[in-house]
Amino acid sequence: MAGLAVKARSIVINGRFLKDTSSAVNAVALNLTKALITSADESGWKVQLAVPKPLENPAMQLSRSVIAIGQSTGAVWDQVYMPKLREVGVPVGLFNSVPLRGSGYVTMLHDAHVFRTPQSYRFPARKWRQLTSRWAGANGNRILTVSQHSKQALLALGIGHADTIGVVPNGPSAVVSTKPDTAVLKRLELATGATFCLGFSSLLPHKNVAFLIDVFTDQRLGDIPLVLVGSATSKDFERASVNVPSNVIFAGRCPDAELAALYQAAQTVLIPSLEEGFGLPALEAMYFGKHPIVSPYGALPEVVGKAGYVVHDMRPSDWAQNIAKICTGLGTARECPQQQASRFTWDAAAQRVWEHLEGWGF
Repeated sequence: MAGLAVKARSIVINGRFLKDTSSAVNAVALNLTKALITSADESGWKVQLAVPKPLENPAMQLSRSVIAIGQSTGAVWDQVYMPKLREVGVPVGLFNSVPLRGSGYVTMLHDAHVFRTPQSYRFPARKWRQLTSRWAGANGNRILTVSQHSKQALLALGIGHADTIGVVPNGPSAVVSTKPDTAVLKRLELATGATFCLGFSSLLPHKNVAFLIDVFTDQRLGDIPLVLVGSATSKDFERASVNVPSNVIFAGRCPDAELAALYQAAQTVLIPSLEEGFGLPALEAMYFGKHPIVSPYGALPEVVGKAGYVVHDMRPSDWAQNIAKICTGLGTARECPQQQASRFTWDAAAQRVWEHLEGWGF
């Protein structure tokens, strides 16, 4: 630590997320970090990226100012080394992690899922996340979160205060700027111009995918395929006693180019989640010009605004009716999805971060 001096209007971002940027939370941390680094000089801030030494090379590809310290790349690194970096700048963690020693931390808590849908987490992870989430809102600390819904959910749990939680909505993932690989349509035996719906496969209870599969047993949707992207397979759902009809296609995990092609070709994107801190697939669907159909829960109505369809009755028959209308061109007119999506960018997110830091007096 010798030679490191405190810098006015300086932040030190925990870069341990670089160990694995495939998860949604870590991908947000990566994209927001890039935007913060790009906008720092113009905003009058200095950004340093702190990482374990094994992650120094990928960190150097992001930032000219890297602090590499310690060998561990696990969660213990946050607890041992981030407190020491308070002398360099405001320690900022963008992936639900905060040290339990000291204060003065800014932590992005992406949602309150670990409290509201605890069944989606294994016991040790659940208890650890609940502990650190509460500490992130302790006196002297500040919280960033991704939606007004998440802010209100945290406040309802007694985490933080209205003036210590700042909302920083997400931007999209790289999929929206990726050239589509239409070969995936042939792989899934989808004819050119075929009508189909896109969803995301997960066994997590709050994602409510079993409900969506049940929707597609409705005879009105018999000729409309549902393509599910993700690692959960047909056999996984069948083992969970879910009847999977023949019009549900499991695409598996798809690279961005294939996912872009599916977004581009789908009639609509379906998100029946019972809880969402933000709702990235809904945003990405709108970037591709689609009107997503979403549940009334979490931040989904907040994200889609009047550019998506919010189905308030969570019965399979009601969802089937709405899907059938949209797929046959009978859906009611909605606002331009690209216009709604344009409100959510990483540049805008970075500016919100700077505004919150200044408002908090850092």
